Amino acid sequence: MNKQDVSKIENAPVEANIPPKQVLKLLIIDLTQQKRHLELIEEQNDALIKCDRRRFAALHERYTELLGQLETQHKLRTAVLGTGQIVNLIASWPESERAAATRIIQDLQKVLAEVRTVNSQNKKLISNQVNYIEFMMKVLVNTHRKGCFYGPQGHQSINRGNVFFNSAV
Repeated sequence: MNKQDVSKIENAPVEANIPPKQVLKLLIIDLTQQKRHLELIEEQNDALIKCDRRRFAALHERYTELLGQLETQHKLRTAVLGTGQIVNLIASWPESERAAATRIIQDLQKVLAEVRTVNSQNKKLISNQVNYIEFMMKVLVNTHRKGCFYGPQGHQSINRGNVFFNSAV
């Protein structure tokens, strides 16, 4: 996670008159949802590694639902917290509540960093699988086409089509 991402969490807008318990509750909900997000994308990662496309598709439906919930939580948090900054707000809180908020924000930052890492891995795995599928489709399409075949001496041979596997070996 880069410094800009960290400052987005620490400097998220809030109004000064929001009770600490309400802000803490919103932060805990964010943390809980992001942990669920991480668990889900780790399951997707496992399905991708095992090339289990059915499981991945089923997980994708759950992922889409979770993204909707995350968006709803974001809108709620924005509506409740307004336009101030969390770090400014918690600076005026009693020590125990400030420490609790700081711990939650740090935990949230760690989870978000893990989410980014796993998402990056998933993106690479999906890209590799798409490339493999494209390659196999080209192989399957081209094996039935007739074309010009050149033997080892460079002379044109019988039209055998584009054979992927050399049966002479």
